[in-house]
Amino acid sequence: MSVNGIDIVRGVYRRLRRPAQSDLAWQDVLAIVGEVVARMKYDLMMSPQGDTAKISDWFVPSSTDFALGDVGIQNCLLPTRVEKKGLDSEFETGADVPCVAVDVLDTSNVGAVAFYGSPLRMAFCDPFDYVTQMQYRVVFQTDTVDGISLSTVTGLPNFFQAKAILDAAYQAMEICEDQSAEWLSFVKMYRPDWGGEMKQKNQDWIRYVRKFRGKSQIPKTRFWDNRGVRAKTGPLFGTDPNIGNVDGGTP
Repeated sequence: MSVNGIDIVRGVYRRLRRPAQSDLAWQDVLAIVGEVVARMKYDLMMSPQGDTAKISDWFVPSSTDFALGDVGIQNCLLPTRVEKKGLDSEFETGADVPCVAVDVLDTSNVGAVAFYGSPLRMAFCDPFDYVTQMQYRVVFQTDTVDGISLSTVTGLPNFFQAKAILDAAYQAMEICEDQSAEWLSFVKMYRPDWGGEMKQKNQDWIRYVRKFRGKSQIPKTRFWDNRGVRAKTGPLFGTDPNIGNVDGGTP
């Protein structure tokens, strides 16, 4: 199994009982999931140097629905932002393109794009004649850390996805604009339980982080070098009190 970032976003909506995108925008959830994924990938990295996000080359679509691999985007875990500019533009950056759930793409009136499927595909709301007169690029999180695919560590993909959904849903719960009595009751009932679940999952996350780092280090050092005491690492990113650090202590 591989990790699919769009499945994580959908999982957040499911966990929050599918709020309307007018109450909880897809783009906002995409941003939260991107931050959670980046933080988890940072925990897995052997070195704190380097950014885990990548930016594709500018490309001109040949259709309004295609696989990301068709435009040279490889190892994409989660696309977090899309930019566009004219074919003759000399600017280095472009205008942001809204991202929405594929379910509502046909009703979008803001020229949005959507990502779906596995392998990931990119679909446009705008018509073919417009899309092919523009160039686009995608900012995305890869599915590799320090050259190692997340899918190669036993048990990691399922746990990575489940933990990312929980962490992101916990954050997204705070920005949902639904003020109905039913929603407020749901938050009051489940938020404390989710906090306790996050603490437990963080203890499991410690184990996976160490397993991943050990897998990364073995080819780079001698066997006996890996028998020493492992140095403590810094705390996980984030300020939520329910998230500890990778050595099991308090933040």
